[in-house]
Amino acid sequence: MTDPHIHPLDGKRVLVTGSQRGLGLALVEALLGRGASVYAGHRSPDGIPAVLDRPGVIPLYLPLGGEHTASFPDVDYVVNNAGVNRNVSFDAINAVDALRAELDVNVLGTLAVVSAYLASGRRPAGFINIVSALAFDPNYFCSTYSASKAALHSICLSLRDFGAQQGVYVLNAYPTAIDTRLTAGMPIPKLAAADVAERIVQAWEDGMDELRFA
Repeated sequence: MTDPHIHPLDGKRVLVTGSQRGLGLALVEALLGRGASVYAGHRSPDGIPAVLDRPGVIPLYLPLGGEHTASFPDVDYVVNNAGVNRNVSFDAINAVDALRAELDVNVLGTLAVVSAYLASGRRPAGFINIVSALAFDPNYFCSTYSASKAALHSICLSLRDFGAQQGVYVLNAYPTAIDTRLTAGMPIPKLAAADVAERIVQAWEDGMDELRFA
């Protein structure tokens, strides 16, 4: 589905969570290429990651949770990208702990960011949410991660409905496996992070509200 209003990114200010590697870093680079400036959220307490020390990027230390994100009121768009994958199946002895950790970041972390902005009254023009194709087609080998993404999908659908009523743009993206640290060692087909980022940013500029890769 396509929104009749396009969303040019030139000159816009975008917050990207989980931006220091993988798809997050690729999104930062794609946004810079569109003329946007980027608040690059990272979780490195030891200092600014070297990859984020570049023109057009303002690195932000964002610990788990989103309670601090709304202190940046000049943000036009928020990209909820931060996520973890423990690569655990349901029959593993640590399955419950893995799911708790994945829910904490993938679901509660995204919800914390969104609710912090909406509750503060500093609503950005839109939210771009990185979900996963595993929300629809779970993988046994990372079944707890798949479950967390299914929960995130439900929240993002509700957010999209809210946005349609309140004039807040929402794009939910569902990439298949990406060649990043999260999928290291998994013998499956993988997409290049730069290609995924480019498709997401193009769908965003085109005003799409959903992007599926499979």
